[in-house]
Amino acid sequence: MRNLFIKLFFIAILLVNLPNSTNAAMQDDGHWHWLISDENMGMFVNTDTIRYTNSNDKINKKLLSGWFLYVYDSTHAEKYLDDPNIRYGKVLAQIDKNNKKLRNLQQVFYDYNEQPVSTNNKIQAWEYVIPGTNGEIIYNALVEYSTKFSENVEKNTQS
Repeated sequence: MRNLFIKLFFIAILLVNLPNSTNAAMQDDGHWHWLISDENMGMFVNTDTIRYTNSNDKINKKLLSGWFLYVYDSTHAEKYLDDPNIRYGKVLAQIDKNNKKLRNLQQVFYDYNEQPVSTNNKIQAWEYVIPGTNGEIIYNALVEYSTKFSENVEKNTQS
């Protein structure tokens, strides 16, 4: 019971502070939607960027991509990214619905002054989605959105 109270307390602190810390990261538009958060990190998806892949002028509904936003506190950034000055990162992820795989197409990390501190444009190799990870959250978000709003995803693909 005590551990649950402590977790809820830290999540409440993050949620109180998260709107202030994510405002700059989410300035581009209002289409960032919350996916998950804990006391050290929040994760969002920009639904306007979810699209199928175009291959030879044909829509490939097996491959979906979209931009994801990770907002970090300094503890998380130092522990997992080796840089406590990273405030948030934006990741363009792509999934293969049929084979339950994913990869990152691009990553950009920003500091507290909104300046990019690290960019990776190298397309990563496909990896299987591991249950209980952020990869599974990304996979499920893209599949769920494309299922519920397939017309929007097709429109995004053609624009």
